[in-house]
Amino acid sequence: MTYKVRLKQTIKAANNRALAKVAVQCSADNFVVNQSLVLRINICGENRHLRQVPIRCKPFKKTASIMKFVRLICFVFLLTGLNCCKARIDKTLIDKDVLILKRNDSTSMYAYYDKKGNKVLGDYFMAFTDSIKDYGIVSDSGFVLIDRHGKHIFNIYSFDNGPDETRDGFYRIVENGKIGYVDSASSKLVIKPTFDCAWPFENGKAKVSVNCKDVADGEHWRWESDDWFYIDKKGIRIK
Repeated sequence: MTYKVRLKQTIKAANNRALAKVAVQCSADNFVVNQSLVLRINICGENRHLRQVPIRCKPFKKTASIMKFVRLICFVFLLTGLNCCKARIDKTLIDKDVLILKRNDSTSMYAYYDKKGNKVLGDYFMAFTDSIKDYGIVSDSGFVLIDRHGKHIFNIYSFDNGPDETRDGFYRIVENGKIGYVDSASSKLVIKPTFDCAWPFENGKAKVSVNCKDVADGEHWRWESDDWFYIDKKGIRIK
């Protein structure tokens, strides 16, 4: 005759700091078989479903990271918008009705036309600027600098049957028989017309006189003066 007595006890392991949720369980059974005491012990391993890897890095700050990402996106859109605005502004400047020079073959006269083909300025006997954005040089009762509206700005000094050439960034103009200098890049007057005779600039200085006269030299004329001196690009006399 067999008597079976079962005693079951569950033992929970001590706390595990690294794997806080892992438990080790044990069970023991006591029973009698044929008047012999049998002890059966069952020890289970870790519960892998409760395994928790210890934290090895800092928590991810979601809010701060999201804000940085949003700022980056806003910055990219801002740059894109600025580039688009710049392109539109540049296009507007380019489309500022740049006037193009054309010659009328039937009259041999020159005129300036807008991008739609409408004549805006002309007619001129000669023109020395292929396109006008702000200023141009034409032959209209002498060599003159005109603006985009056709207004005469300066009378350009005549040299070798044409308008004065740019030398050292300047060309000469004439007003009431006096000679001055204009910046060729900006077409702005730099040195007022106060000289009777004035040579082109060279190496930052020009030879001028306020008391000179024209003397015939064969087919040409030359200047004579007993009071030549040099000026710099600001019109200041150089000692």
